Amino acid sequence: MAEKRWIPLEANPDVINEYIDNLGFPTLMYKFIDVISCDDWCTDMLPKPVLGFLFLYKITQRSKDAVKTRAELSTDISPNIYYMKQTISNACGTIGLMHILANAVLSEGIPLKEQSFLEKFINGTLEMDFDQRGKELEYGEGSEIIEIAHRSAASSGQSRVPNENERISLHFTAIVPKDWGVYELDGRAGKPIFHGNYDDFARDACQNVIKRHFFEVDPYDNSYTILALVANTDF
Repeated sequence: MAEKRWIPLEANPDVINEYIDNLGFPTLMYKFIDVISCDDWCTDMLPKPVLGFLFLYKITQRSKDAVKTRAELSTDISPNIYYMKQTISNACGTIGLMHILANAVLSEGIPLKEQSFLEKFINGTLEMDFDQRGKELEYGEGSEIIEIAHRSAASSGQSRVPNENERISLHFTAIVPKDWGVYELDGRAGKPIFHGNYDDFARDACQNVIKRHFFEVDPYDNSYTILALVANTDF
């Protein structure tokens, strides 16, 4: 069977929020916002709680090797972490969102819209392994729904929309809290990457994951975008 290829998402909080709202997530309670710095002054200003970071970066051989090494060395992984493998090309944005939303819903008891894609998918895949969840997203009962929703979101940003066969050099990964641990969840890595326990999730995720393992690995690359899922304080 031919590999599925999607159009990549834009790292735009307005686009992302409309996308996850359409999937059944309550954006009146929590929403994605831009994070302009990894410094403490910025993370301290984020509305709390911070339920995860969606991080976009440029793929290089150095960054690919670093992710592989981190995954190989990752141990002490919580059995409660929700993780899935990426089996669809250019679907890293949706995979990252699924990692953040599923873990937030399961940890915080966030109510999803009844009979929505998210409610059905998360509940229906709880007992599946990492591979099965990836395949369920690609070929399962709701696969057409998520593919259409992704395509609509990917086509509604401000940037030029690439075609699905275009070579893409950017990649989304997710960073989430779970059981007092910080986890990097990259669908290409094969398993969750544990970064140790945290005192302050937002600070530790930015300092010990994004800065240490991305900014310092490729110090001359500035093609980063960071979004955070936080409490919606607009209402």
